[in-house]
Amino acid sequence: WPPRRMSVISQARRRVVAVRRANAATQGEWLTRHWRDVLGIAVIVALTALVSWNNVWRIDRWVARVDIITFYLPWYAHLGEALRNFDIPGWNPHVFSGTPFAGDPQSGWAYLPAMISFTLLPPIPAMKVFAVMHLVIGGLSTYGLARVLGMGVLPALVAGAAFEFGPFMTHNTSCCTILAQIAPWIPLAMLGIELGLRARTWVGRGLAWWLTGLAISQMLAGWIGQGAYNGLIAVGSYLAYRTLVSPPAEMQAWRDRVRKVVLHGAGIFGFGFVLGAAGVLIRLDVNSATNLAGGAYDEVTERATPAWDVIGMLSRILSATNSNLKFYLGGATFALALLALLVARRRFAVPYFAALTAVVLTLTLKTTPVHRLFYLLPEYQSLHEHSAYRIVGLLWIGPAILAGATVASWTQRAHRPWAIVAAVAPLLVMLSIRDASGAVPVYDRTVWIAAMASGLLALVAVLSQPRLRQRLPTTMPFGTIVGVVLLALVFWDPTGRYLVETIDRPGAGPSLAASMARLAGTTDASGAGEYLQAQARTGQPFRYFGYDGVGLRTADREGLTYHGRRLDADVERLLVSARAMRLGLQDIQGYNPIQLARYVDVIQAINGGVKQDYHDANILPSGVRSALLDILNVRYVVIPNAAPPGRPRPDLSYLLATTREVFRNESVRVLERPSALPRAWIVHDAVEVDRDESLDLLLLGGFDPRTTALLEGDLPSLAEPVDASRDTATMTRYEDDTIRLDAQTDADGLLVLSEVYAEGWRAYVDGEPVPVYVANHVLRAVPLPAGAHVVELRYEPTSLRIGLLMTAGGLVVGLLLLMLAGRERWTSRRSGHV
Repeated sequence: WPPRRMSVISQARRRVVAVRRANAATQGEWLTRHWRDVLGIAVIVALTALVSWNNVWRIDRWVARVDIITFYLPWYAHLGEALRNFDIPGWNPHVFSGTPFAGDPQSGWAYLPAMISFTLLPPIPAMKVFAVMHLVIGGLSTYGLARVLGMGVLPALVAGAAFEFGPFMTHNTSCCTILAQIAPWIPLAMLGIELGLRARTWVGRGLAWWLTGLAISQMLAGWIGQGAYNGLIAVGSYLAYRTLVSPPAEMQAWRDRVRKVVLHGAGIFGFGFVLGAAGVLIRLDVNSATNLAGGAYDEVTERATPAWDVIGMLSRILSATNSNLKFYLGGATFALALLALLVARRRFAVPYFAALTAVVLTLTLKTTPVHRLFYLLPEYQSLHEHSAYRIVGLLWIGPAILAGATVASWTQRAHRPWAIVAAVAPLLVMLSIRDASGAVPVYDRTVWIAAMASGLLALVAVLSQPRLRQRLPTTMPFGTIVGVVLLALVFWDPTGRYLVETIDRPGAGPSLAASMARLAGTTDASGAGEYLQAQARTGQPFRYFGYDGVGLRTADREGLTYHGRRLDADVERLLVSARAMRLGLQDIQGYNPIQLARYVDVIQAINGGVKQDYHDANILPSGVRSALLDILNVRYVVIPNAAPPGRPRPDLSYLLATTREVFRNESVRVLERPSALPRAWIVHDAVEVDRDESLDLLLLGGFDPRTTALLEGDLPSLAEPVDASRDTATMTRYEDDTIRLDAQTDADGLLVLSEVYAEGWRAYVDGEPVPVYVANHVLRAVPLPAGAHVVELRYEPTSLRIGLLMTAGGLVVGLLLLMLAGRERWTSRRSGHV
């Protein structure tokens, strides 16, 4: 090489070596600077692993809890199976004779923990990983928020432990899954707000907005409605506090504060809506056609939770009964949180978290002026009063940050003369609550934990008094000692104590484990499920329902439920609740608070006008004789093999007299209904009706649905066939979102499908789009010209397509921001070291 060329090459090599050395030095500096945080995160992960091994993985009876095994697990498992096949499940054909899937607010669609865990794992392990993911997100987000607010590692660990190992732990492993799908995203959203307000570049600010937007999108995907509403209020109020009231930087002019709240609000909520659009738009679209249209509970069974009184409310957060752990804060967390305003004052956003805690607890009481203020928000009163206690999903972050703030500030305040008295104040408050509480006990073990926390703080206060402090070694690490012990107390009560108490307790026994495996499995060996699966493989699709309807609850009467008796072997073999989803069968019944309003009307009409609890769609004894079962393509009924002795069962007698037994084992019989209409048929006569007329006309029996359709809207062109018996409609493809048929008729007709009508279904005859009619109040119908045709129906809601495009765009923007941030960081390192 020429000398000049060699010089250029040498310089380039020296630059590469210099950059590598600089990067190595920077990595070393980063570890030196952040080793405490690495250790803190490792502690949270280790505690989470320990607790999860015991409470989630080993003691796994919680998976058999009613809502999990009969709703969340089958729906999430169905989602995972679809995603593994690179499919988006828009429609669910397995329950309620077909119902929206992506549009169901609890389906798991667009909710990342459900999508990830159930796509990668079988259902029961996936449910466990799903719970652990929430623990990790909640604990690490709270730790990160505390650190960004200025707390040291140990106080931040106390905050993270108070959040993760308090009531939130219970909600993940034994109760109320839906609340756990809101709570962990609140500290993550607040962390994003803090990072955004501190960012020095637009790229950093955009990444922070994106992080908060991700948290908001998951609230919307996890629990759109009451939960997301409350979560958005918490995020918005925190942003307002940190921009208008107490900015993290120096005080600014009001004009700058208002500009900042508008700018950051637009960024975080804009990203939240865009990232959540794939789940939100389709759910808003579907909601308008459901029994809870607009989020109003006015037309359903009243289940509002009675409000607590003040003493009762405080007793609940201090009562460690097994049924009350979902409210229990723990003695140490309560004591520390109570002191935060006194010792931390305005630091660490303490006024906000104290106010948040007070407001949430107040909203669990009977109506107060605070309630009236919130009821000014659209639909808030209806959502809140339906189940007031569920606002506690917002509660846990408040006491957690307050507890960490007390630990972070105590050693700085402990030398004050009032510190000793203040340290024992929480214990006195707790004793007063215990003496005043009635039905909800405050146990001595809670008082002892609070006493230990107060005693430790009092000891530090005594040792911190100036005269005594001069006699002690100046290197005594008060802060570290206090933090470690208080962390242990917060973890111990309640999660650590439960861990020790249950360390020798067995998990699900053989019987329960077998029931869980059957309910989560895809087979029903030697049972009705195996028989029906065999029939489904050999012919046209059909529907069934499992029946033992005596004593089932209704809207006006308390009673039994199939899901409540899910572990009863006799009920289990009826293939009820969502069992059809796991078996690949199609049931006309179901258990879900969200149902299409048209279908609710049909089930009520089948049951002779009897309303059910809004969660239920079951066939009651009054419904087994209904002719409307025929239009739903109910081919089979699964009943108990023998009626209870000494109890006449006219419902079972009627079914046995009007059907043909096709299967029996020691537990159940499968009956075939010969009167069921096929899945699709052709008619050449139609009558235009209003929506409210069709069911009455069908019940009166003046129209035969085999030959006449009752249509809402203008009638298509129809003609009399030469020979109606030669009309054929055969399904050649049946998938969740696509149905294809070969149809033939010698005159213009109407193809009626025993498929539930819903907006979003599109029809094509020989590839050309045609309208989809509402037939017989609840079914779909497609106009069919004379001749042989291929008919295809596809579930293609515009809201889902637009939402997917928006969310994809939001993800791309986030990736670009991440790449730009990495480029800025690499450039700054290179310019700083080369």
